[in-house]
Parts: sequence; C-alpha cells; structure tokens
Amino acid sequence: MSSQVLLELMQQAQALTSTEKIALVNYLLQDATASDQGTNPEAIDQERARKRKQSVEWIKSHQLEYTDQYVALDGDQLLTFGITRKEVVEEVKRMGIQDCFITHVPDPNKMYWKET
Repeated sequence: MSSQVLLELMQQAQALTSTEKIALVNYLLQDATASDQGTNPEAIDQERARKRKQSVEWIKSHQLEYTDQYVALDGDQLLTFGITRKEVVEEVKRMGIQDCFITHVPDPNKMYWKET
C-alpha cells in the first residue's frame, strides 16, 4: 500500500464517530491477527488464552466500576457495557465485532448461592 492511500484512509477515518472508529480498529486488529497467525490453530488458541487472561485481570481491576453489569472485552480493552446481555450483544454486533468476551460482572458484596 502506498503512503498516499494510507494517508487518505486516515483522513477519512477522522469523519467517523467514536463507535465507528472502535469498530474499524477491531476489524483491522482481527484482520492483522488472522494474517499473522494464518490458519495455525495452536497460535489462535494461544492468542485466545492470552486475551482471556487479560479479560479476567481487567474484570478484577474494574469490578466495582461495572458491578452487576455486562461487559464486552477484547483482552484488556472494554468494548461496551450495559445492564442486559442482550443490550451488550446488540452493541457488539452493531460495532462489527465478531470475537470478544462477554460476561456479567458480579457484585462482590452479593451472595449468589446459599451455603449449607
């Protein structure tokens, strides 16, 4: 790709909304990662494990901020959040993201099961 084409793409990206920019970034990252990994299943599994570990660490660090909400993460990057899983899934789809980790952030002060 020529430098001119890259410059034009960067200028066009300035007209995008924040949500559209995030969708574009995720698309480019997924495309670049897929190109780098090719079809090597082991490399793909390692990347997913690395991102899952980052997601778990992010949840530990931000649990109080997002208590009792659903979050969509790409590694340690928050993509979106909401009160319902449906709301988060719809936003992720709207952003054009195909692969992310969606989970409920539990309230650390709430008992989810009764001990016997």
